[in-house]
Amino acid sequence: APEQRPSSNSQGGPSGLFNFSGDYETLNVGQEFGDGKISFYKFQTHFQTPYDLFLDASFWMADSNSSNITTTSKTETGNPVVKLGFNWLRIGDASNLAMINILAGGSFKSGNGQIASTRTDQIFGVETSKRFVNLVLGIGYEIRVVGDPALEEEQSIGNIQSILATIGWRAT
Repeated sequence: APEQRPSSNSQGGPSGLFNFSGDYETLNVGQEFGDGKISFYKFQTHFQTPYDLFLDASFWMADSNSSNITTTSKTETGNPVVKLGFNWLRIGDASNLAMINILAGGSFKSGNGQIASTRTDQIFGVETSKRFVNLVLGIGYEIRVVGDPALEEEQSIGNIQSILATIGWRAT
């Protein structure tokens, strides 16, 4: 069972809205994956400009004390992800806003370790959200088109498709 400890900081101004968050997650993996515990450190940023453009970036690191999972005892770097999005459609005021976003970006290969992927993938997606006063509901679709991985086995995975669902609320 994953254990998460999120933190977040956001700041707005005339040039846009900037949000930064971090997560710590611990996973126990089974024998088929190395039989041990992996700790993940995740960092995400979101920068929304006043011109209906936004930039999302994320990065993660992982470590494990189990020699069955990694051959190194140091923290391994994960796959950085960068997405550029466009608010294609906005309807309604701030408390009743509906949006459709189109995004494109990439997931870049990791240079070391056994936990992260050696693939460099292109990312394309669409997201929609609807705000109901203090509640936000959203769904999205994202496809990762396989790049040229260093390991042949990762090529056989093929494209990765994701359906995303979000729910959120504003706490004051």
